[in-house]
Amino acid sequence: MKKILPTLVLSAVFATVGFADVVSQRIQASYLIAFGRGANSGELTYWKQQNPRSVSALVAGHTQYLSQDANTHRATIRRSYIDALGREPNEGEYKHWMPGSDTYTQLMKNHVSWLSGNPGEYESVIKRSYRFVFNRPPSGDELKYWRKQGTISYAILVAAHDTWRKANPSPSAPGKTSGTATLAGSSDFLASVVVSGPVLQEAQAALGLGSTGGNVLAAGGGPLVAAGGGNLVGNDGASLVGNDGASLVGNDGASLVAAGGMNLVAAGGGN
Repeated sequence: MKKILPTLVLSAVFATVGFADVVSQRIQASYLIAFGRGANSGELTYWKQQNPRSVSALVAGHTQYLSQDANTHRATIRRSYIDALGREPNEGEYKHWMPGSDTYTQLMKNHVSWLSGNPGEYESVIKRSYRFVFNRPPSGDELKYWRKQGTISYAILVAAHDTWRKANPSPSAPGKTSGTATLAGSSDFLASVVVSGPVLQEAQAALGLGSTGGNVLAAGGGPLVAAGGGNLVGNDGASLVGNDGASLVGNDGASLVAAGGMNLVAAGGGN
């Protein structure tokens, strides 16, 4: 089995200070939504020269680009499968998605929705996440626990397992079978983009979330926790909840936008 290497988790953190470059924030937010990755230096330079007026305008341009550039489109589809399902897409799956122009965010939503209707496939995703983090299969009780949490992307499962592993470093520590699932805001599997309040609102609009009074709902990876499944609560005080009604809010007043899962790239496979 190919080793999966963690490279990026998509998040955007709303803070209250230090917003010197609104255009860069806008560009980075749009890349997370559209492509499932941050913009590189060349992309930042190009889009700064265009002086984009909003995150939505950028996402619209990226969506059009996905329909025109097969390599970028294929890479985005690949990234969404790895982040949502923990595996590479097959050629039939590429063939299914290539005629469209779905962004990474929409692809992630589609995949998680599909998993919610296919419990056998979702069980395989849970097992992949355990193999990646713990190098073992989950126990029956662990499987039962995660099924009760709702349908969560492979990426978020890996980050939650990693949080648990670091809090319980002993090889003999029992697995997670009860209580609230936690996800550390400082996890090695999280990369953040700091944005100002106005750009945060633009990102909400681009995701079709509307105003949430300063708090941003999870988007892209499907709900972090399905309705009735409880919350993913960060052990640094942040509450990470899905888009079924609760917000991602830190105890310092910051908000977190989950624009998908994490980008787990197979070794040698490129990004």
